Amino acid sequence: MDWKKAIKTGLDQWLQLCATNQKFKDIETELTTLRADIEDELTIMISGEFNAGKSTFINALLGEKVLSSDVTPETAMVTKLTYGEKRKVIAHYLTGKSQVYDDVWLEQLTAEREGRFKSIRHQLSHVELQIPIELLKNLTIIDTPGLNANNEYHTNATERFLARTDFAIFLFHAMNVGTATEINWLKKFNDVGIQPFGVINRIDELDEEEDDLEGLIDFNKPRIGPAVQELIGVSARDALNGQLQKNEQLLHWSNWGEIQTLLTNIKKDR
Repeated sequence: MDWKKAIKTGLDQWLQLCATNQKFKDIETELTTLRADIEDELTIMISGEFNAGKSTFINALLGEKVLSSDVTPETAMVTKLTYGEKRKVIAHYLTGKSQVYDDVWLEQLTAEREGRFKSIRHQLSHVELQIPIELLKNLTIIDTPGLNANNEYHTNATERFLARTDFAIFLFHAMNVGTATEINWLKKFNDVGIQPFGVINRIDELDEEEDDLEGLIDFNKPRIGPAVQELIGVSARDALNGQLQKNEQLLHWSNWGEIQTLLTNIKKDR
């Protein structure tokens, strides 16, 4: 994306300055490391309406329960999941400053909760959660608030990151695909040059006798197909439970192999 190119150009200029001016030598190593991180980083945004199952989907990607899920619009803040040797919560403010918080405050910083952290959330750009999970060594995941929560702060938080992601996965609820809100947000993605991968989640809730996944996908392709790169169906809940329980049958039912193939292809296209 353009933001990455701009940052790389700026860092290269600083590195040239470091090479010719001794007083900047003390920051040369830090800038070199930052330049390498930006070069290697692959960022994927996970978006969708409230109740599409984003938190469960991300937990399935990570293979463990990292994010909480609830029957309320749980995620109130863009959460950036990155690799770290130790679990760490970093709040990034709109002013550009950042602050490390104790891990126990993660839910208060990122979830829709009342209390003193509500005012703090309105001052934040995003929250970063560093965790020692292998997948995140080469991949950064952006978790966004529910796009239909009718919350100005949620909307602004997501829009700030639209042009800062390499790829996006847009989740649809299997029982309600292609709402007006979803179509509107897909247009916003397309307008900044992003064509998300479409994923119909929660296929475990379909009626086995009446609902056919292939038919559901074929029905919705003409409606939303032009706005997404492809459209696949999965059950993130079965995928997560299958991994946690080492249950191959659940993993098979979840159709999670489609997501693993998708990630492999994304990394190849990077």
